[in-house]
Amino acid sequence: MPKSFHTKPNQPLICGFHAVEMALDRKQPLSEIYVSATRGDKRIEKILTLAKSLSIPTHPVSRDQLDQWSEENHQGVIAFLRNQNSLAVDLDDILDNLTEPPFLLILDGVQDKEHVLFTDFFK
Repeated sequence: MPKSFHTKPNQPLICGFHAVEMALDRKQPLSEIYVSATRGDKRIEKILTLAKSLSIPTHPVSRDQLDQWSEENHQGVIAFLRNQNSLAVDLDDILDNLTEPPFLLILDGVQDKEHVLFTDFFK
């Protein structure tokens, strides 16, 4: 059993079918995916198949465990992003390597982060 199985890992997470599926499609750096052990429908199977193709570990867990990790409507699926330190980038490095003028979007107090984080701007 993974160490994070009984306690909430100190990692950012993504909740819900649409958000997790988009993260997989865009090859976001996910460390692992947890799905409700009681769900076996096509949506779960699609996420499990995508995760397997990207070598991302998946774990069936109780709905109670998913509820402990997220207060959001997780729909029976939660994906954890890799450690934030491994995601750190330097804005100057990004800007120095652009071949066209940058489009910068700075947001504060976003309520529906799934729809913002996975827009076409972040491909």
